[in-house]
Amino acid sequence: MRAMRIALIVEHVNKKVAFAIGDEGKGIVQSGQFPLADLPLFLSELKGKKDVRVALISDKMINRKFLMPPTKEKLIKELIRRQLVQLIKAEAIFRFREIGTALLEGVTKKVFQVIGTDFGLVEEIYALLERNGARPSIITTYPVPLSHFLRSRYGEDKVIAFVELNESYYITVIKGQEIRIFRHLGKKSLDELEPGMGVEMFVKALLQTLFYHKQEFRGENIDILVLSGKGAEKLRDALKEELQLEVLIHEDDQEIPLKGLHGLLEIDRRTCNYNLLPPEAIEKEKVKKTFLSGSAVLLLLIAVITFRHARLTAHYQNLNYFRKELEKSVTKKEMALKKLSKEFIAFQVEKAQPPWPEVLFEMSALVPGRIILTSLSIERKGELFQGEAEGKIVCENEIEGVELLEEMKRRFDLSPYFENVRCEEDIDEEGMGFKLQFSVPVKGKLNYGF
Repeated sequence: MRAMRIALIVEHVNKKVAFAIGDEGKGIVQSGQFPLADLPLFLSELKGKKDVRVALISDKMINRKFLMPPTKEKLIKELIRRQLVQLIKAEAIFRFREIGTALLEGVTKKVFQVIGTDFGLVEEIYALLERNGARPSIITTYPVPLSHFLRSRYGEDKVIAFVELNESYYITVIKGQEIRIFRHLGKKSLDELEPGMGVEMFVKALLQTLFYHKQEFRGENIDILVLSGKGAEKLRDALKEELQLEVLIHEDDQEIPLKGLHGLLEIDRRTCNYNLLPPEAIEKEKVKKTFLSGSAVLLLLIAVITFRHARLTAHYQNLNYFRKELEKSVTKKEMALKKLSKEFIAFQVEKAQPPWPEVLFEMSALVPGRIILTSLSIERKGELFQGEAEGKIVCENEIEGVELLEEMKRRFDLSPYFENVRCEEDIDEEGMGFKLQFSVPVKGKLNYGF
């Protein structure tokens, strides 16, 4: 049986759904558009097993890069989540991927591609599809499949600006796997714009986007500008005098509403880095895989257990004997430990006190001014004093706090007094805190008096 794939692009900006149905080996066999309210009816008319993929276009959609200090992935995820909540004013569902590094004011930062949107919107779409018998394998934002489509047609290493003219028009700028810009430029098709002023306003908005790209990415120019959809010829004529770059009109054999439908059908769902399926969907998929693999393993285990049962029964008496002997040995060792002298323990505690003046003096020089210590403890372990400190950071945002912690850890690492320095961040609703662990060598060996 041939595998059928259904790609749906849900445009919340104009309450429309663009769709394409692909049949393996035949390509796209059907495509079109319908109102978002008709999505349940569309799904009910499809019969048999379906691989449904969804891409969203929404005002609360994030497709951009973030610069982060080099720190733990768990902390980076939390920092990104907080920034997304501030940007879209709602709880966000997102995926991120490291795509490189950047030198900013002499400090190396990690660069992450972040794809995300409103968590409630994703849950709403997933529930709607599931109620109508279609459990999606991919939910993502529209620039992800469109980027896949553009790279496969125009090259991996070029900076491509793609203007899509449909009932609404969008501009997308990518370079390789980096999605740099996605903007919704209007809700009227180019043919509906008034001659003269209407087209000029659209061209002005497009040129402003291209200029923003050049400013944001340090003078890097667009390699190819591709136009697609109704009115592409008219727009190319209007741009001829304004731009000095290659302007192409995308043409293919099939007329589909949005070209990202091609990419959505082609993406491998197993390797999609920006799949925004909600946690409940991922959990259901895990349960399904576990059940299928578990059934086969269970049959094998039954056979092995049956074979081993007879041998285990034969060895049971020997094991019971060894257990009793082991219990006797443990009991003897416990009695021996209880006989240790209390005076000996008190003597060791007295000799194991850390050099508090030296520790506090050294720490006062290493801790930055905006970091406040709230607790400090040190205890003797072998030939080292193990220390632990907790505190709070006074800063304007979490990223600044992480950088302050990195600076403090760097100072402790360079200090000849402290060893084995570790620092863990702790972010909660009350602010940003940390836990610092270190060790101090014991100067000389203690005289136990034996």
